[in-house]
Amino acid sequence: MKKYISISIIVIIIIAFGLLIFGGNTQIGSESMSKIIIPNGFNIYKTTNDTLIISNKSSNYTITEIGNKTIKSVFDEYNLKHENHTVSMSSTTVGDTKLFGLNLKINETFIHTNYFYEKNGITYQIYPDGDYDFDTIKQLVSSTNKKFII
Repeated sequence: MKKYISISIIVIIIIAFGLLIFGGNTQIGSESMSKIIIPNGFNIYKTTNDTLIISNKSSNYTITEIGNKTIKSVFDEYNLKHENHTVSMSSTTVGDTKLFGLNLKINETFIHTNYFYEKNGITYQIYPDGDYDFDTIKQLVSSTNKKFII
């Protein structure tokens, strides 16, 4: 009987050690996604391989890696998609990153702005929804790095 108890304890120790060694990674996200620091007051709503959605009481921000497309090609695609509407581009600099806003108007009524930026060879889109704050967008842009860790 003591032999079975000793063997059981050894097996439990080996399993626990294996879980600690191989199961200790608590990172959320994929290796290809970038690191973005979540602003204070926001919660993570959803993550996928290339998208992060954060939210607070009044707004949502969807940050998506759209790959190695250039801002110009994104603008051209957006123009084609909304060919019956007015699309304009604005830009500002956040740190050392150029942030572009693609502004959509229908019948001269402003509808929405999608934000795009390139960092580390990857183009990103930020789609704000609700009562959004431009300072939050700037914080998301400036905190983007190579690996995605929440």
